[in-house]
Amino acid sequence: MVESTRLYFAYGAMLSPRTLERRGIRPVGPVLRAKLPNYRLVFDHRAGFGTLVATENKHEVHGVLMRLSPEDWGTLRRSEVGYVVEDVAVELEPGDGDGSLTMASAFVSQSDLLLPPNSGVPTTRYLGLIKEGAEHHNLPGPYQQWLQSLDSVRSVPRSNYNTRRERRARAGIALAAAAALAAWIASL
Repeated sequence: MVESTRLYFAYGAMLSPRTLERRGIRPVGPVLRAKLPNYRLVFDHRAGFGTLVATENKHEVHGVLMRLSPEDWGTLRRSEVGYVVEDVAVELEPGDGDGSLTMASAFVSQSDLLLPPNSGVPTTRYLGLIKEGAEHHNLPGPYQQWLQSLDSVRSVPRSNYNTRRERRARAGIALAAAAALAAWIASL
């Protein structure tokens, strides 16, 4: 049985043609401008990467809708470590569609890798890829201006890795070390 293509909503580094090329991903058919109503783009993923947060107001995230082959979808899924797939209803931008909603897959951060709300700052490199993609795809001017207004950092502070997942991992290592020490002492 042949698996069908997947509609994917890109809003982060995958907007950049360089990122697509580097990952060897080739969309099937045209790449269409789209927006995700009632969501915000935030950089609260542990390393300052972007994620989507649902809102109840007029926020929207702009990006592109692309159709991916099963192979390219698999490649993308394997590269998006720390993210889960969420189905979202996107609206094609004027000129690329009639404004109707289309279901697509998007990547959102796993909850145990999130920083406190609105505390993340993107790296200059990551934000640059988003800006490059927004310009390449001619996303709406006000959205590009918002991206240009964002602060960025050369590298994220080590404290950004202090997520629930990291604390659990450190606790597990500490428990294993304590158990090994107890076993060694008992053997004396």
